[in-house]
Amino acid sequence: MKKGIFITIIGIIIVGITYFGIEMYGFAKGVKEDSQKQIGIKKTELSKYQNAELSIFYKDFEKKITEIIWTDEPPAKLSGVILEVSENKYYEIDLDSIPELYRMNLEMNWKMSEVGNSKIRNIKLIEKN
Repeated sequence: MKKGIFITIIGIIIVGITYFGIEMYGFAKGVKEDSQKQIGIKKTELSKYQNAELSIFYKDFEKKITEIIWTDEPPAKLSGVILEVSENKYYEIDLDSIPELYRMNLEMNWKMSEVGNSKIRNIKLIEKN
């Protein structure tokens, strides 16, 4: 009798886990498709700037940019830039081909005129809710 109850409980647990897994798989698949649609639209808009000079992107968005934050990795070595366009929206840009003369800067106060001809390696739009 106890063995039968135990087997029934195990069966119910297995069926429950399987059902839950199937539901979660469907939910996750829907979320993934939605996020890929959103990313796809923004990514294609930004893809034209891939391998372009930073100055081209900057000129196209100059009027919208509210703040420029230079990123350095390792410290004092320019690696990219964050261009804020609103409190909740900014472009995160990784750079390549930074001119040797301007790559290192202990004050970390780079100027667009100095590094604008650096190539954009990667660019993404970050929107915080």
